[in-house]
Amino acid sequence: MNLRLFLWTLIGLFVVLVGCFMASICFSTADLLTVQLRQTLHEGMKRYFTDVSWKRKIDSMQINMQCCGIDSSDDWHKTYWLQREFLMLDSPDILRYAKVDGRVTPPVVPWSCCRINVKGPCYHDPLQLPNSEQNSTYDSLNPRGCLVAIKSVLNGTLYSTVVLIAFLFVLQISLSVLSRFDFTAARNAVALGDRWAASPGWLYGRLDFGLASGPNLCQIDRITKAS
Repeated sequence: MNLRLFLWTLIGLFVVLVGCFMASICFSTADLLTVQLRQTLHEGMKRYFTDVSWKRKIDSMQINMQCCGIDSSDDWHKTYWLQREFLMLDSPDILRYAKVDGRVTPPVVPWSCCRINVKGPCYHDPLQLPNSEQNSTYDSLNPRGCLVAIKSVLNGTLYSTVVLIAFLFVLQISLSVLSRFDFTAARNAVALGDRWAASPGWLYGRLDFGLASGPNLCQIDRITKAS
């Protein structure tokens, strides 16, 4: 009997540990996904003009999620996605944004960064505007970064998974405890001589793990019925 009780206790502890492990895995996985997403988005932005597949994916993402860049539209300004062959290198405006290594990163973003609810043209390329109007370009762009937009979707899925795991965890513990009470009550009913009668049950009690102190089963039964 003590062996069965020991196994039941061991399985219960295992269920508790598995529940805690799954909850911790969910949150650590979210952090790893955030790092991986940032790297993937940055790589896709660099290939925007050279890889049609990446261009379609990023345009679709920025339009559907109404976002721009990784954290903001400024990420496009810091990323080398406009290759030199697509730029007029003799233009003074372009030369202003030339780096020492030859790369050019002008403050231009793809058209898919444009806000869909702007009542007017979207100035995603300020180099085509007079200098006096270049500061107004941000008003027509999506202010939210795509990483935040994706994380909101992932966090919704993550929290739903955590709630489901917590529910299953509580359900397993409750069923284990109730089954233990049911087992000890049935065992005590047989010991009292009437297996159909109501009898006390417990999680851990007399004779479990060699515990012999305290009131005996008949005394416990009388106390239970008296109360």
